[in-house]
Order: sequence, then structure tokens, then C-alpha cells
Amino acid sequence: MTTPVRSAEVPDPRVIAEEDASEYLRRLDINLADLLDAVRQGHEDAANHSSPFYPVNAAGLSRWMETVRVLRERLNASDEWSVKNPHNRPVMQRNSLRYEVAAHRGSASTGLPHEVPALTRPAGKKTVDSVNRFREDLVTPLIDLADLIPGNPDPRDPVAPPYGTWILLYHPAEDGIRCEFSLPSGMTSDGTVEGWLVRVMLGTVDRDADGVVLRLSDDQDGDDVYYGIE
Repeated sequence: MTTPVRSAEVPDPRVIAEEDASEYLRRLDINLADLLDAVRQGHEDAANHSSPFYPVNAAGLSRWMETVRVLRERLNASDEWSVKNPHNRPVMQRNSLRYEVAAHRGSASTGLPHEVPALTRPAGKKTVDSVNRFREDLVTPLIDLADLIPGNPDPRDPVAPPYGTWILLYHPAEDGIRCEFSLPSGMTSDGTVEGWLVRVMLGTVDRDADGVVLRLSDDQDGDDVYYGIE
């Protein structure tokens, strides 16, 4: 499991409480229900692939794939978001690439506001480049991106969420799937998250669309296979 490296320059994240998540996400033209449905359906697909006859990583891999599919399908219904696969990275993008959305499995600290989550697999080089492209110390002076640095609001809207690569983090636990929607402050060259600028708490998904308690899959202590997609 990867542990984030927090340097003195990494500020404490702004944590958006669960009760404020829906309003904050609306500023990104994202519906909270769509994120929760992506996590929920990812879990149900994982449970369907937890038979001992499947490969041991089948549940985790199917969880990630279905979460990505539903996430992109729901966001694509909005005119604001577009399906993109830069360097084979399955993401959503909007606003001239200033906003990007991806999905990753997070560590056990995911969804816990007083802890610091990590990715369970190192991100690929192109994901690192995408996350870091708005960092002040990595922006070339030849490109006018001063107003795009994470932490600076959109100059057209003083309450807009910061630009950057936002990640839907999910972690299956005994009581359900804890999740959050968060913006890394940067990544190291080996794909480790250094810290988080904003963390939006989404709560725990513990029931299906009909209100029935979710079936447990066999990947609670396992990991999905994220091949460092470039």
C-alpha cells in the first residue's frame, strides 16, 4: 500500500463535510447521486465476480471497471463533461481540460476526515503529469497558467472548486464502501500522492438502489489491479 509523502509545503486539506458535499459538487456540475451510484454499482459487480472460480483479483478489477463505467456514463449525460482517454487513461474532462475526473481505490483512510488516504496502487507517469500540471513549481513560465494553479479559485467564479485532476476514491470496508471525491495537491515521480488540497466526504455506501444491505464481495482485504495506465 502506498503512503502519501507529506512535506512541509503541503497544506492541510480543506475538508468538505458529508452534509455539504452535494452543494459543493454542484459547483463542478456533478450530482452527488451519480458518484454514489458509481461506487454502489462497482461494488455489486465486484460481488458478482467473487466466486473462487474467478482469478483472485477479479472482484477488485471488476469493481474498478464498473465504477469507471458508471461514473463516465453519468457525467457524460451532462453537456459539461466529455469522455476522454488521454494516453489510455479513462477519465472525464471539462472546461478546456482544466478539470479532470478519475476513479481509484483508496486506502483504509478513505472517507475518514481526520486521516490521510492514499492510492492503493501507484499512479502511472501520465496520471502523475496530469495531477502535477497545475502545481506552481512545475508550471513553465512560457505558458500562462498562473490562474490555474490548484488552490486558486477560478478567476471567473470566486467560489469555484480549484482546477486539477479530481479523484473518486472508494474503499470497501466491513460496514460498506467509504468514499470521497478529492483533489491531490501533487504526486511524486513514483506515483504517490503527496497530499490533498480538497477532500469532499461522500459517506458510506451500504445499501443497493432498493435499500437492501449490500452483499459483501471477497476483495475487502485485496486490491484492484490498476496497471499504472499511462
